[in-house]
Amino acid sequence: MHGVPLDEAAAGFTRDAHIDGPAARSEARRALLDPGYGRYTGGKLAVLDLRQQARKQWGAQFSLIRFHQALLDLGSPPLGLLPTALARG
Repeated sequence: MHGVPLDEAAAGFTRDAHIDGPAARSEARRALLDPGYGRYTGGKLAVLDLRQQARKQWGAQFSLIRFHQALLDLGSPPLGLLPTALARG
């Protein structure tokens, strides 16, 4: 485990994600032991941030369909290339 005790990580899920009891411990265990968990969460947060940028940049022309299509048109790029979706979208 990455230096964070399971109970402390579970408390973080309860505090930040409003997940209690066994579900919080299960998510905490997964987060501590599964290296892919952090990558998934990082990617999710990057896409959510990009969506907010698209809303600002595209203004009234923003739509979820347009945003999703711009992402899908990129294929499966590294996270660092996601901003190109704004230029192409």
